[in-house]
Amino acid sequence: MSTQIRGQTTPIEIKANLLSPHDASTTLVLDWLTGYDYQNRHHELCRVRTPHTGAWFYESEEFKAWALGASRPGSKVRPSNVLWCHGVPGCGKSVLMATAVDHFLSQAEVNPSLGVAYFYFDYKTKSTSRDVISSLLKQLCLLRRSVPRTLQQIYERYRDDHISTSFETLKARKGPETGEIFAALLDVASEFDKAYICIDGLDECAPEYRGSVFEILRRLMKSRCRLLVTSRYEEKFDSLFQGKPRKHLEAAFNDVKAYVSLVLSNHPEFRDMVDSGFEDEIAINLSEKAKGLFLFVYLSMQGLLEQTSVSELRMALAEMPTTLQDVYNGILQRIRDQSSSKSRLAMRIFMWLSFCERSLTVSELQQALAVDPVLDADDLDRERIPPARFFEDVCMDLVTIDKDRSHVLLAHASLSQYLTELKESLFPRGPRDIAYSALTYLHYNEFAMGPCDDAESFKVRLQRFSLSPYVARFWGDHVRGYWLGRIPKGIMTFLSSHVRRDAFVQLMYATESHGGESFRDYPSNMTGLHLAAYFGIEVAASLILGSDEEPPAATSRDSWGRTPLHSACERCLSLTIVEKLLEHGTPVDALDRNGRAAVHLASQVGNVDIVVKLLSTGADPARPDHADKSAFDYAAAESHPKVITELLRQSPSGIFDDGNALVAAATAGHGEIVELLLDYGIDHQKVEALLKAADLGFEEIVKILLESGTDLNSVDEDTNKSALHYAAAAGRTSMVKLLLANGSNVTSRDLQGRTALFLAAERGDEATLKILTEYGAEIEARNDEGKTALFSCAEKGNAAGVDFLLRRGATVSSWTSSSDSTISSEVQETPLQVAARNGHEAVVRLLLEKNPDFQGSTERSTLSYAVENGRIGVVQLLLEAGFNVDLRDEHHDHRTPLSYAVEKGQIEVASLLIRNGARVNATMHHRRTPLFYAVRGGHVEAVRLLLEHEADVNWLDENNVSPLTYAVQHNSPVVRVLLDKGADPTLPDGEGRNAAYYALENQNDEMHALLKRRTSIQRSSTFDIRPDSNSLLPPLTNPSASSKEFVRSKSESRVHRGTSPFDSSNIYNTPSVFKAPSTGKVTESVPGRHTQPEQIVAVVRQLFPSIDNVDMRLVNDCWSIELPRRLTVDEKQHLVEMSQTNRDK
Repeated sequence: MSTQIRGQTTPIEIKANLLSPHDASTTLVLDWLTGYDYQNRHHELCRVRTPHTGAWFYESEEFKAWALGASRPGSKVRPSNVLWCHGVPGCGKSVLMATAVDHFLSQAEVNPSLGVAYFYFDYKTKSTSRDVISSLLKQLCLLRRSVPRTLQQIYERYRDDHISTSFETLKARKGPETGEIFAALLDVASEFDKAYICIDGLDECAPEYRGSVFEILRRLMKSRCRLLVTSRYEEKFDSLFQGKPRKHLEAAFNDVKAYVSLVLSNHPEFRDMVDSGFEDEIAINLSEKAKGLFLFVYLSMQGLLEQTSVSELRMALAEMPTTLQDVYNGILQRIRDQSSSKSRLAMRIFMWLSFCERSLTVSELQQALAVDPVLDADDLDRERIPPARFFEDVCMDLVTIDKDRSHVLLAHASLSQYLTELKESLFPRGPRDIAYSALTYLHYNEFAMGPCDDAESFKVRLQRFSLSPYVARFWGDHVRGYWLGRIPKGIMTFLSSHVRRDAFVQLMYATESHGGESFRDYPSNMTGLHLAAYFGIEVAASLILGSDEEPPAATSRDSWGRTPLHSACERCLSLTIVEKLLEHGTPVDALDRNGRAAVHLASQVGNVDIVVKLLSTGADPARPDHADKSAFDYAAAESHPKVITELLRQSPSGIFDDGNALVAAATAGHGEIVELLLDYGIDHQKVEALLKAADLGFEEIVKILLESGTDLNSVDEDTNKSALHYAAAAGRTSMVKLLLANGSNVTSRDLQGRTALFLAAERGDEATLKILTEYGAEIEARNDEGKTALFSCAEKGNAAGVDFLLRRGATVSSWTSSSDSTISSEVQETPLQVAARNGHEAVVRLLLEKNPDFQGSTERSTLSYAVENGRIGVVQLLLEAGFNVDLRDEHHDHRTPLSYAVEKGQIEVASLLIRNGARVNATMHHRRTPLFYAVRGGHVEAVRLLLEHEADVNWLDENNVSPLTYAVQHNSPVVRVLLDKGADPTLPDGEGRNAAYYALENQNDEMHALLKRRTSIQRSSTFDIRPDSNSLLPPLTNPSASSKEFVRSKSESRVHRGTSPFDSSNIYNTPSVFKAPSTGKVTESVPGRHTQPEQIVAVVRQLFPSIDNVDMRLVNDCWSIELPRRLTVDEKQHLVEMSQTNRDK
C-alpha cells in the first residue's frame, strides 16, 4: 500500500466520473440530501502535497492494521476498525489524510467493492453532524451509482415537506432527521466489502456541534466501517477514542528533505548556491527547529528563498525563529515592510478574513476591500476594487485562493488562531470598519429599487454586487457585535426603508435556496422590527417599539405569517427583545403559515431561558404544527434535555401524552432523551419508538425500551411488522441478534405473509440469515403470493442470499403467480426463470449448479425470458448448460427464443443463438418464421442478420402473406432491406393483394413508389387496385368442388406456401428447401377471385401451344396452375394483362 501511495505525483487527480451521478433520479435525490461541497478542500490538499512524502505514516504498523484489518505476526498493534491520528497544528495531518483518501479513491475506481468517503472540518465553516453524515452518504451513493432503499424512502416521504420556514433551518426543512440519514449511511456502507470513512480536523469542529458529532463517531466506531480521524490532541478526543489505536503525527526528516529538495529544484537560481551537502544542511536545520511542524518548514523556506547569496542563506538559517508564532511574527513584519499600499491591502485582507462570519469568495473580498467605511457613498466605486492576483503576493502566501470555489482562505488554522489572539492589537478598528462597511453597502442606490421581479435581474444583481448575499446574511451580526449599547447612524434609516429591507431579505433567503425560481423564495413585508429581532439588535428593537407606528410593529406579520416574536426565536439571540415584544402585545401563540408558534422555534434552537419566558406568558408547548409536531417534539428531536425538563416541569401533567416526542427522540438516536421521557412517564408510543429504533439500528435505545417493559413482539398496525422484521429488512445483524436473544418471535409474519428471514433474504445478508436460521427460522416458508425466500432472492439478484439458502437446503420450487404484468397470473415461474428474466448472472450460475428442473410448469421457456430481455450473459450460461436453443413456448404462439431476440432487436443475443444452431426458418404460429417477428419489431439489423443466415425472404404464412407484404402492412422500416435481399413484390396474399396495394391502403406514397420501381406490374394489374377502385373483377361463379382442394407444393423457386407436403401433420416444422412432386412440372399461382378459369386457360394455351390440358386448382383464392416451366416476369405480366383484357371485352 505505501509503495502505491509513495509513487503518486502532484497534483493527485480524482477521476471525474468516479464521484458523479449517473442518472437524473440519483442526482435529484442526492442534491436534495445535501449541497455540501466536499471535494474542493480535498483537491486543494492534493495539489500542495509534495511527492514521495508520508511513507513513514503509511508503512506504520498502526495504519496497516487499520487499513488492512490485520497485523503482521508478532506486532503489538492489534487490528481495529478505528485509528485516531493526532498532532500539533501544522504538522501535516490534513495533507496526510488527503493522500490516504486519494489512494483509496484510486482503488475504488477499479474495485467496486471498496467504499470511500471523507469530510474535512474547517474552522470557518460551522459544519453540523447532519452536514457530516449527508456528505459521507452522498459520496458512498455516488460510488455505488445508486440510492439505497432507505434513502429513497426518506426522500419520497420528505420531498414535499416545507414545514420549517425559519432561516436558520431553511436548508434543513427539505431534509430528514439525522438519525434516518445515519441509518441510510450504514445501509449503503454495508454494501461494500470495506468502507473507509476519513474525518480530518476534528478539532476544527465548532464547539456547539461537537456533542452531536461525537455521537456520530461513537456509532461509526461500532459499525463495520473503517474510521480514520485526525485532530490535534485534546483530552476530549482522548476520552472519545479511549481504548482505540492511535498514532502521533509529526513532520519526519525524510519528508522535510523531500520538500526542501522540491522547492530548490523549482528555483534553478539556487542551484549555483546550494549543493547537495548544503541542501542536507538546510533540511537538518529546518527539521530540528520545526519540531514536527511541516508548516514551520513551509513558511521558513519562503524566507530562505528571499536570500541572494550563500552567506545570506547561512545567516538566515542561523537567525531562523524557533516557534511557529515567531515565524508568523517575522512574516508579518516583512508584510509591513512592503510599500504602504501593499501593506495596507494585506492588513485589510487579514482583517476581513479574521472577522468575517464565513469564508469569502474572491469577488466578495474584492468588493469588501473596495468599500470605504468612512465615505458616505451612494454606489460601489469599482475603481477601488483591487486585482485578485495581488492577494497571495502582498500577504506573502499566508492566504490562498481555492482554485475550485474561488474562495480566499487563510493558509492554515494556526494562522487564524494567531490572528485571533492578536486581532485587538492588529485590528483595533476591525469590528467597527466591517460594521460600517456593511451599513454603507446597505445604502447603495441599487437596493433602493427594492427586490428583483424576475430571475434575470436577480442574477445581474448578484453578479454586479457580489458581496450583497454576505451583507444581507450577516450585516446585523457585525452591527450587534460592535454596537452593543448604542445605535449607529444609518441603521434606523435602513430599517425604516420598506424597499431596501425587502431587497436584502430577498438576498438573505433566496441565495440560500435552489432552483430557477429561488428569487421568489423569501418572505416579503418583514418589518424593521422583524430584522432587529432576528439579529438581536436590542437598541434598534427598543427604538421601534417606542415609536408611535400604526399599526403597532409588535403585532405585524410578514407574508409567511410570522410576527417579530417568531423572528426573535429563530436564533434566540436576545431574551431582552423577547421580553419587550411580549410586553408590547405580540401574541405568544401566533402561528405562522406552517402552524408554528414562537415556542416551536425556541424549543428547536434549545434556548432554555426564552422557552421558560414563553411558557410563563402562556405558550402552549403541546400544540401541534401542520406537521403534527409540538414544541416538545422539536426539543426531543434536537436533543435539548434542559428544554424538555422545563417543558415537563412547567406544563400540566399528561399534556404530552398524545405527542410524538418519544418517536422523534428514537428516530434521531437520542438515547438520553428517550430515557428522560420514559422517566417522566411519556411512554404511550413505546412500540412505535421500538420499531423505529430497530429499523435504524439504535441498540442502546432498544435496550432502554425493553428495560421499560416494551413488548418486543408488538407490531406496526399498518404493516404488521415487528421490530425483528424491521431490523432484518435493514440488515441490522447485531440488532437482530439482540432481539432474538430477548425472545423475538422468528416466525412472525407481516401483512404480506413475509417472515424476518424472507426480508433478510431479499437483502442477501448472510450474517443476518445465519442468525435467523440458528434461531429456527423456516427456510421454505412462503409469503401470500406463494414465493419462497429463495425465489425472492433470485428475483432481486441477491446471489449471497441464494447461495446461503441453497447451502441450507432450500428447494428450487415454483410459485403460483408472476410479478411480470405481461405474464398470466396462472403461470408458475421458477427461481431460475425469474433470475434469467432479470439478468442476474451470478444467481443463474448458482441455480444451474444445483441442476434444477430447467422448465418447470411454465408457459415460457427460461431461455426465451433471458433472450427477450437481452441478457446475453445469462443466455450464454443457459446454452452452456445444455438448454435447447430452439425450445418453443407451450402457449405463447409456440415461439422459439430466436423469434424473441429478433423482434426485440437483440442482435448480439440473436447472433449467439444462431451460432449455437438456432434455426432461422423455424415456423411458429400462423406458420410464421423468425423473419416475420423481426419485421414486426422493425429492426433492420435483425432482418439483415436473418437473411445473411439464409432466412427465406419469400416464405408465405398460412394466409399467403410474405415478409415483405407483412412489412408494408405494418409500415415497417425494413421494406428496403427485404427488397434488396430478393423479396418478390408481386406475390399476392390470400386476398389477391400484393405489397403495393397495402402501401396505397396505408397512404404511404413513398413506400408505394419504391415498390413500383421494383416491379414491372402496372397500376391496372389486379395486384395494384386502389381500395376505392370500382374496376374489380366479378366474383367466380360455381367453382368446382375439386378447385378447393388444398395443394401443398413448392416450386424450385424460393416462393413457399404452407408446409411441406411430406410432413403435413406438423405445421410447426422448419421450412426446409422442399421440392415439388416429381411430375416434371412446376406450379404457378395467379389471383382467381375475379377471374374465370376459361380466361386463364386461353392465355396459358397462347403461351404454351403444346399443352393439351391445363391442370388448375383453386387454392386460397388463387389459381394454382401446373406448367412445363416457370413463367418469366414478362410472361406472368402478360397472363394478368390478357386476363384483364379478356374480362373487359
